[in-house]
Amino acid sequence: MFVKVPHGIFAYGLSSNALKVYLYLSASCGGRNSVSVRYATISDRCHISTNTAVSAVKALENCGLLQVENRYLDGQYISNRYSIKKIVGKWFALDLATNPFTLSSAAFGVYLCLCRCKNRKGKAFPSYMHMAKMLGGRAKATISSGLKMLEEIGLIKRMARWAGKHNLYVLGIKKQQTLSYPCACCSQRTGSSATQYTTSLSFSTNFVNSFLGRGSSIFDKHGIDPPS
Repeated sequence: MFVKVPHGIFAYGLSSNALKVYLYLSASCGGRNSVSVRYATISDRCHISTNTAVSAVKALENCGLLQVENRYLDGQYISNRYSIKKIVGKWFALDLATNPFTLSSAAFGVYLCLCRCKNRKGKAFPSYMHMAKMLGGRAKATISSGLKMLEEIGLIKRMARWAGKHNLYVLGIKKQQTLSYPCACCSQRTGSSATQYTTSLSFSTNFVNSFLGRGSSIFDKHGIDPPS
């Protein structure tokens, strides 16, 4: 599964947390135009505090990306209904299988920039300055921190290129490793199962052959044809 990320979202100068909340609400909408979610749910799913969730929603509302409607039941507030503004134009896919909403603010913002800049081979090489501009003027230290976190959890691999200008980043490393290199326990189980199967098959073959041997076969003794 994935959520569509419009290229135009970076023109609003949003913080990483606001971007995360916008995309989480977009993913929650599915094919609908609105969704009802409590702040506690946004906080839990996006791994941010409730106050941060409130601030992010307010920022999205102020720039016109969200319309917020308070919902009540028996006179008591229960949640908000969010109508999301669709941004037309080109977009890229954010793979939800990588659990992007669990990333920290710095790591999520940088990962989003790299996904925006990557080519078909999963390679991207934006400069620190370019990523900082996409994220509303974030500090270089924040970009560096986000990159380090992404490397540590295996979502990207940084490869030096054009020293002094920018680096080459390869995305999708964690997924490739998962597909290409099964864990040792699985390999051991597979080997064990194959050995047991071979032993069982050998025993069964010998057992059947003992019945089919000339002179001592019970089928010969009783004058019947053995099963194929």
